[in-house]
Amino acid sequence: MVGAALGLGFIIGPVIGGVFCPMGSASALSCCRWNHLAEFPIRTGIRPRIPASRKTKIGPVSKNDSRCRAGPLRKVRRPRCSDCRTFMANLAGHVFPSIWSFFTMESFHWDEAEVGYSQATIGLMAAVVQLSLIGWSVKKFGSKNVIMGGFLLNAVGMMLFCLAFEGWMIYVFLVPYILRD
Repeated sequence: MVGAALGLGFIIGPVIGGVFCPMGSASALSCCRWNHLAEFPIRTGIRPRIPASRKTKIGPVSKNDSRCRAGPLRKVRRPRCSDCRTFMANLAGHVFPSIWSFFTMESFHWDEAEVGYSQATIGLMAAVVQLSLIGWSVKKFGSKNVIMGGFLLNAVGMMLFCLAFEGWMIYVFLVPYILRD
């Protein structure tokens, strides 16, 4: 549910920004304020009560329980090459949404609405890939091959974005980039 809410937010948020930013930044910010007010009850814990029959009972924890000992923390392994690749891919993945607006506005002279719609397209495509292709590809190719293919498609997609010289090319190059999900 959290992943679906995050994905839905990545689709709806840019659309709201794309629609309200041309009316002025104050309208987009007030839309964000209303959104935060609407989610206040969820974040503060105002939720429906869970029936007693559905609650999980937690028993006593013994001293020999592995969850209570610090022993597992001592067995920390050294970082491997795959850890470095994962770190770099995550770093690039988090920088990308931050500069997307600047990149597309500067390179293709897009306005706020086009940037918002492009980000919503990314969110929609990512949702489709995550809902339909991940389970099938893991069954067919195995999780290790899917992860390595995701790294490769991530690198290819980002490289293609750098080579784009027309705005429509971004939408074509989204296909390999989104398949990395």
